[in-house]
Amino acid sequence: MLLAGLALVLVTLLLRGGHGDGERAALAAAAVLTAIVAVLAQRHMGRQLAALVQVQHLAQVDALTGALNRRGFEAHLATMWRQAERSGALVGLVLVDVDHFKQINDRLGHAVGDAVLKRTADILRTYASRPLDAVCRYGGDEFVLAWYDAQPEAFDALVRLLPAKLWAGLAALDPRARDVTASGGALLARPAQGTTAAAALAEADRGLYEVKRSLRGTIVVVSADPAPAAQRAAS
Repeated sequence: MLLAGLALVLVTLLLRGGHGDGERAALAAAAVLTAIVAVLAQRHMGRQLAALVQVQHLAQVDALTGALNRRGFEAHLATMWRQAERSGALVGLVLVDVDHFKQINDRLGHAVGDAVLKRTADILRTYASRPLDAVCRYGGDEFVLAWYDAQPEAFDALVRLLPAKLWAGLAALDPRARDVTASGGALLARPAQGTTAAAALAEADRGLYEVKRSLRGTIVVVSADPAPAAQRAAS
C-alpha cells in the first residue's frame, strides 16, 4: 500500500515535469524515488533478518524431535544458570536415556526407533512449560530436561512418575515396543553456591550410568547441590 502510494506520487510528479516547472518536479520525483528505494531496501533487509533468525533457530534445534540440540541447549543452560545464580533458584536436571535403543532399531526398524525418540521428546516437553525450562536431545538416544526454579517436592514427584509415563507413552506407539523403557539420573543444583552447569550434568550422567548398570527403567536422584570444582579438588 505504501509503495503504491509513493509510485502514484512519483508518476504524478513526472507528468507535471512537462509543464514549466520541470526542475522542482524532477527534484521532488527524485526524493520520492529515493523513498521507494529505501522502503524496498528495508523490506529486503527485513526478509534477510527473518531468514537469518530462522537459520539460527534451526541450527539450535534437533531436526527429528524438535528438541534443542546440544549446541542450543548449552547456550540456553548458560542463560538459565546465570539467572539462577542471581536469584538463588534451584535448577533441576534429568538426564534420560532410552534403554537398549540399538536393539529397538535392529528388532523393530529405524522408523519405530525414530518414533520412540520423537515420543520421548514429546513426553519430556510436557514438563517444560515455562520460558526457561528446556528439553534437549543431548546425544543419539539421550535427552536432558532442565527445570528452572525447581521446587524439591515437585521435582521428586517428576522423578517418581516420569519412568512410568515414558513407558506408557512408548508402549502406545507400537505393540512391539511395549517393553521399551528409559533410565535416568537427576539432581537439583543451586548455581548461587558455585555449582557449575558442567559439574551438575556430570553428576546426573553418573547417576544415569549407575542405573544402567543396576536397575534399568528407573531414574535415580544423585547428590543435590554438587560441590563446586574447587571444593572437590580440596577434598
